[in-house]
Amino acid sequence: MQLYDGKLTLTERRFDTAITTRLGTPLGELAAAVDLAQVPYVLVIGKENALVGIVSSSEVLDCLERRNPRERERWVEMPVEAVMLTMIDLCQSKDDGDFQLSDQVSLDCTPILEQNQLVGVINDDDLLISYRKVEQILRRAMTDPITGLPMRSVFERRLREEWRRAQSTDESLAVILIDVDNFKTVNDRCGHMVGDAVLHMVGSCLRTSLRSYDMVARHGGDEFSAICFGCRPGEIDIPVGRLLEAIENLSIPADFGGNHMISLSIGAAVMGGGFADCQPMHLIETADRCLYRAKQNGRARAYRTEINGPEFEPDMVRVLPSDTVAQV
Repeated sequence: MQLYDGKLTLTERRFDTAITTRLGTPLGELAAAVDLAQVPYVLVIGKENALVGIVSSSEVLDCLERRNPRERERWVEMPVEAVMLTMIDLCQSKDDGDFQLSDQVSLDCTPILEQNQLVGVINDDDLLISYRKVEQILRRAMTDPITGLPMRSVFERRLREEWRRAQSTDESLAVILIDVDNFKTVNDRCGHMVGDAVLHMVGSCLRTSLRSYDMVARHGGDEFSAICFGCRPGEIDIPVGRLLEAIENLSIPADFGGNHMISLSIGAAVMGGGFADCQPMHLIETADRCLYRAKQNGRARAYRTEINGPEFEPDMVRVLPSDTVAQV
């Protein structure tokens, strides 16, 4: 790493918006407007052109080039928030210590180079650092280290974003809560290393069983959560049934020892309308009641309900039980 004396200089203002996009922009529209092969990152802006996030162009291209045609079509319609790594809360302070160039054309600074590449700029009060350098750090901060899935905070942020989108598009939205049955027994009898391995395998199974544009997260402890987009009435049975079937095919290494049955209890809730009359937590609480019913009635099964605003809530319907489960 090398440090240099230098100046950060502003010249003529550019009006080129080729590296920015607005919240809610569909990925297909973004790809049509920006040459993603030439721009590594796209800045996401919100109200008053404030920076709210950053999107990796390579990740957008990966989504739009999925092998499954239906998934490709769906990714084209997905908003940029679906692949935005993080929301950025910009400092709004107007103190003299802020890194500002609005009233001057240049600012004394210290450029930081690593292998002849600029990785940061320092002035007396602040540090600007290459996003490429910190991207992996940010990803790790938002990812559960055991399962490799997004953490609960990411799930809740994404649910709020999709809630707002569903409110404007009238698309349905579903939340699935998944609990690993009798997980404490696995930890107590086989040890926490085995428990971590089981969580990792379950997380991988959930991620591969749902559609690529659905979101799976570790909700906490032995509980996972998922957001399914655009599930029409009755369609939530398909991904839920797929999860229950997939867990039966898990291959647990024999050297883990023990003789414990691993299964999932699942609760799902689909919101078909009435988004303006309630909050995302209503959907989570309804799914949680379904999950409780599944656990109360023997585990290794799923219950779901479909709701349309806060007043309408029909009886929960059992999807299907899991007849065989994997062994540890």
